[in-house]
Amino acid sequence: MGDEQVHLYTSDGGPASVTGQYVSWHTTASSNADGFYVAATTPNDELLLTSADGLTWTETSIDDPAAFASGARSTTRRDEWFVAGYDDGIRVMSLDQLADPDSVTATMVGISGLGSLHVGPAGMVATAFPPPVEPAPADPILLGWSTDGITWEWLNLAETFGIERTSLVDLAVGNDFVLARVRGIVPIADSDSLGPPVWFRATVK
Repeated sequence: MGDEQVHLYTSDGGPASVTGQYVSWHTTASSNADGFYVAATTPNDELLLTSADGLTWTETSIDDPAAFASGARSTTRRDEWFVAGYDDGIRVMSLDQLADPDSVTATMVGISGLGSLHVGPAGMVATAFPPPVEPAPADPILLGWSTDGITWEWLNLAETFGIERTSLVDLAVGNDFVLARVRGIVPIADSDSLGPPVWFRATVK
């Protein structure tokens, strides 16, 4: 990894010309009426590339949270979405919103950290952790979902799957459904035995 090349081209209908070239192995792009947005994972950091016309590009390091959102402690990227962790919770924003730190899609107060984020045609799903409470045998896991990235619903594992705790939840999003593969299940009714991996499927209407 580290020697993959990403080329940015522009054209007015004739031959395309290169307007940018970067070493990157994970790139996400989107656009709106204000311009173009590209997030690129480089050997040194994560770059946000913005351009109003596709000709001139501005680079902003998003490895340094202060560069795009004051007070952010960490960021997670999945496709065109980013999650930034703050002292009071986490905030979800789309790729183009990174250029405008005041534009936040959703704020989740009381969520201390995001375990995963998955995006698909049916929406977004995530696992997260609430602030730790002492004494507690293990950090509880919350499962959240959203169809638009703005409105989120969160439930704990007992409410979602009818289980007390688990070692790992793998998530995937399809056209109209969400899949969850849960491993290391301890059934609520029998806390002495670990069950095999179990699949859960939820239809999104």
